[in-house]
Amino acid sequence: MFGANVYGKIKNMKKLLGVIVLGLLWCNISFASPKNFDAFVWSDGKKLKIQKGRDIENPENKIIIIFNHGGWGWEKSWGPGWGSYLAKLMAPNLSGKNIKGKETVLWMNGSLIDKKNDPFKGKEIGYACGWKFKGAYHAPFYNCIMNNLPMYLREKRTKDAIDYFASKGTPRNQIFLSGHSCGAWNALRLKGKYPDAFNSAIAYMPNCWDRKPNGPIRKILVDEMKTFKELSSISFSSPVDGGEDWHGNYQYLKWIGDIPGATMIALPSHNAKKGREISVNGKLCTDLPRMHGGWEEVWPEGKEKLTSAKQFKAVDKKEKKEMKKKAKGHAMLHHSCFQDYYPQILDFISAKIK
Repeated sequence: MFGANVYGKIKNMKKLLGVIVLGLLWCNISFASPKNFDAFVWSDGKKLKIQKGRDIENPENKIIIIFNHGGWGWEKSWGPGWGSYLAKLMAPNLSGKNIKGKETVLWMNGSLIDKKNDPFKGKEIGYACGWKFKGAYHAPFYNCIMNNLPMYLREKRTKDAIDYFASKGTPRNQIFLSGHSCGAWNALRLKGKYPDAFNSAIAYMPNCWDRKPNGPIRKILVDEMKTFKELSSISFSSPVDGGEDWHGNYQYLKWIGDIPGATMIALPSHNAKKGREISVNGKLCTDLPRMHGGWEEVWPEGKEKLTSAKQFKAVDKKEKKEMKKKAKGHAMLHHSCFQDYYPQILDFISAKIK
């Protein structure tokens, strides 16, 4: 794979760590011209209206839906901000709706990553820790990540935003926290940790760990989630998630729906084009990326650490080959076929508003 002197050559090191970061990134949607600022967004389906900042007129009459993007950090192709293309898909469905005399408005959180002050300057932490230890998925690598896990930094920043909206006059009962991937998992855990801080969580494809089987990050996050006695939330999870996160699909996370107050929605599996694509109510999810996870893997014998996610061994190579040809459910939020689920989200919000 790599020469014996790979660590002695800068050129090969860059190649090596490039492979590591590809193996660790699960938020693989490309963010075109990411917006690195906070903003309320509306749209008529064609043009996106953006109001920067956190202040809005008549805050007491607004239902604010906070959206947090995913990922562990930022990488040039997709971060560190939110994408206007996603806002254009979400805003027509979530902003400007009248619910019990209040107006809904989607707020895109652009303050999750601080490139200047964060550990590793906000860069994707898997890349940073892998570079530091010239490899990944071993104890020093995980200690590096857990000591600087971006999820914990984002917890504080998200809580600060919620508290700001409340201080300006929006009742906490009219604040909802949503997110995708890592942003979704954090929305759920913040609701569990701070049950009175905001109304409810809305989670799109929640998961936020790496691909190592029985890895420590997944265990820590799942064990924490299982301690919550109540979780007012609605989650959407794919049985064919296809991301890097080991056991990050619906089959392994449906237990979240057993927590009192939580609702877990299973998205469609591969139900179109000879079992390779996904459709929702007959609407094909076009241009979904292909799966790059979801098959069972094991740790390669004799390895203390890995220099590439590709070094994990597939239990069934034929299954892996076939799954890599199929659509990735983790990306459905970023495509128009998810539109049919927004009425369900609005009904959930309406039921929660008193």
